[in-house]
Order: sequence, then structure tokens, then C-alpha cells
Amino acid sequence: MPQNRRSQKKKARKRAAATGQPYSAAASGTGHQHLGPEIGTLDGRPWGVDRQVNMRPIQALIGAAMAGCLPCQRSATPAILGGDRLAVAAVAGMPLAAMSKMPASALASLSAPSRRLWEANQQMITAGDADGSRVRTMVEEMSEADLAVVLDDALSLWAGMAELNRPRHDADGLDLDGQGHLDTWSSPSDGPDEELTRVPDNPFAAGGFMVMSAQDLAAGFPLPLLLQAAIDGTVEDRITEHAEDVFDTLDERGAAAWREAALLLVQFLLCGGYYGVGHEAAARYLAQQPAPDERIPSTTAFHLAVASFMATGARAADRVLAALPSEVLAGTTRLLFFTAVGSSGYPKALQRDLFKELCADVH
Repeated sequence: MPQNRRSQKKKARKRAAATGQPYSAAASGTGHQHLGPEIGTLDGRPWGVDRQVNMRPIQALIGAAMAGCLPCQRSATPAILGGDRLAVAAVAGMPLAAMSKMPASALASLSAPSRRLWEANQQMITAGDADGSRVRTMVEEMSEADLAVVLDDALSLWAGMAELNRPRHDADGLDLDGQGHLDTWSSPSDGPDEELTRVPDNPFAAGGFMVMSAQDLAAGFPLPLLLQAAIDGTVEDRITEHAEDVFDTLDERGAAAWREAALLLVQFLLCGGYYGVGHEAAARYLAQQPAPDERIPSTTAFHLAVASFMATGARAADRVLAALPSEVLAGTTRLLFFTAVGSSGYPKALQRDLFKELCADVH
């Protein structure tokens, strides 16, 4: 074999191992690129071992499952099953831990090995134990057949979580749920926005996810899940660590994430239908609020975003948010988060202190 051909094959093998692509795709440069959770390198110490695991191959496999790409799943799976089983333990454990309140119907759909892993995760959660060595040992001792079905179940759960948070669009490309990509919300329309005919849905209505901080969840988890976990965590623990975790995550993801979070929180606050929808309802809401004041820009933006969403939907509210300087946008989102926590059951007697901790510098 010519030297350059051997070199090309060697590079293709390295590329396949590093990215999770099939060897043939890596060699030809035609492989699909599927976005999965940003796991990166896994530190094995929480799992009871002192080693690092390259998670990019299994990250690509999860991305393929989320995208519904069966050819990429079939070609990438054998290498994952034949690799470090700690990677499988980690990606199987993440959704099983997050879905700690998994309904009976969902549990019934899991294989017996996956149910055993779920029970082990439940015991860890109940005991407040962060040691994943038991789960890792269970995976390492599985037969190849059991390992394959556990991986298949895990991929189905990851794909299911992605589907829960994937926006639905109508024939014109508009988001039916009001929580789609920001480009859809802020895109110009041919005519005036259509007035809402129903109260917006609760974007966190999927439920079934345990209280976890943003730091505990994989970076690739959809923003609605991170917000839901932060709201539930703050209410249950009555501390602000969950909120600050999600604010740190928003900082890392940038201005678009702050806008998306603000829109999701507005939608959540309106889903109960207390104020109603439409222009008249928005006018009544604004009449009950302080007059716009440049000295309190975040508070003013809060009310304008809520009223705009009530009047004509998420796109109008996003236009309000898109015009805000970054510090005002962050302040508005913090105010919305505080209000969402209060409406979710945070004790009224403690809300003043919570406001001071979350919004001390917000005006």
C-alpha cells in the first residue's frame, strides 16, 4: 500500500475516534454532523475511577438519536459498545436521574436492565449520594446484550427529551407553541401579528424532572428543562443557588439565551390565563402598572414584554427584549424568574429576602 494511502487511513481512523463519525464517513469527509449535548471529556472520579473519557463519540451518537438519523446511529453504536463502559453509564444515568418522577408508562417501556439502573439512580437520589460507582459497576458487569438495550433505551430517552422541547411550526413556518427558535420569533412578517386566540401553554408542563441545579445537568439540556429545574429547586430548597446556577448558564450561552429564557418565563407567567389575552387585556395590565420610567429600565421592560406577549404573542415580546441593552435584559430576566418562583409556591414571608438576593442591583 502506498505510504500516503496508509497515512490517509490513519488520519481517518483518528478522526472517527475523536468525533464519533463512522470510519467511512471520516475517510470521505461526507459524514453527518449532529448536535448533541456538550459533554466533552468526562471526569471519572464521581463514578469511582480516576480516568478521563472522551465523550465526543457518544455525544455524536446522542445527536444522531435526537435528529432521528438511523444510519449514523447504526454505524456509530458498535464502537460505543466496544469502548469504555463508563461513557454508557454516564449517558444512561443522566436522563434516568433527570426523569426521577418518570411515569409508570414510561418505566414500563424500559428494558429490565434499564429499570435496574433507574432504581439504582433513585436510591442515590433519595440518599443524597453523589457517588456513581454502583451504577458504573452495574454497567461494567452487564452482558453485551444488556449493554446494547441499555444504550438503546438511553438514546430513546435523550431523543424524547429533545422532542418535548422541539418547536412545532405551521405551514408558514411560525411556531405553534410560542417557544421556538428566536429567529422565528423575531422575523419580520408580511402583515400585523395575529392576535392570540388562547392563553399560551405552560412551557414547563412536560414535568417529571427532578430538582437539579444547572451545574448538575449536562450543558446540552434544553433551556426549558434548566429553567424548570431552577424554579423547582429554588421553591423546594428555598435557597438561591439554583437560580444563580441558571443565571451563570445564561451568561455562558449569551444574549440569545437570556432572551429565550425571558420569553419562556413570560409564557409561564401568562399560562394561567389570569389577565387573558389580546390588546384589551394588555391595556388593562399596563394600566395597573407604574408608568414607564427610564430610571427603572428592567422593571419597565418586564411590563412591556408581558403586555406585548398578551397582546400579540411571543414575537412581539421578543422585539421588546431584542432592543434592550445586555444588562437591562439580564435584569428583566432576573425579575421574571423571581416572579415565576413566587407564582410557583415560594413562601411569601421569604420573598422579600429572595428578591434582595436575586435582584439587589436590578431596577
